[in-house]
Amino acid sequence: MQLEWPAAAQKTDSIFVLPLPGQPHSRPWTSDVPRDPLMSSVSLAASPDIVELQKKRAVIEQKLQSTWAMADQGDVIQALAHLRNLLCTSFETEPLEDGVDHPAEGIIGDAIRSADDARVFNWLSKACLDAEYPTFSASILRCLGRLMRPGTELWRIELVWNALTVNDAEIRDAALQAAELWGELSMRYILEIKVQTEPLPWLRNYMHDVIEDLR
Repeated sequence: MQLEWPAAAQKTDSIFVLPLPGQPHSRPWTSDVPRDPLMSSVSLAASPDIVELQKKRAVIEQKLQSTWAMADQGDVIQALAHLRNLLCTSFETEPLEDGVDHPAEGIIGDAIRSADDARVFNWLSKACLDAEYPTFSASILRCLGRLMRPGTELWRIELVWNALTVNDAEIRDAALQAAELWGELSMRYILEIKVQTEPLPWLRNYMHDVIEDLR
């Protein structure tokens, strides 16, 4: 069975301003979800590794401000290239771990909220489906899954459907994680179709579990 979706992704219905320069990134938020700091000075251990990590995060945040300043001036192509570099740097600087907030979540969230058209969502869709760089693609998908349902429901459905079709287990696993975290009943329909063709037993079992959770 084949599903057809509109080719153009749509931007999110919510509009937010960028954080002030120097303000720490947090888990992306919506209007009815309070924003809590990702890291506070009290929680940081006074070790050289943590200090170095703080410096790298500060550099990423400063670059993020200039990235979307460029986008506001109309140079979106350059801004999207810069966004990719920021995400690469972010994933190289800090590993993406389950249950631990990651700076890339804030980078993606700010990019989505600052966009005035669908180009950021289109870029994210392509980046998540790039089997040539599966770890990078899967990392973006996992970060998107941690956001509060970015974009429209149709965009999320199309993203999961296409990602579950990619011939890379890491990307399919990340897509399944995103579907599970978003927790939408519409995802159940997609998973019930895709579970029939999933070749890996462990991923197929995981898919069955998510389907049950979405009932």
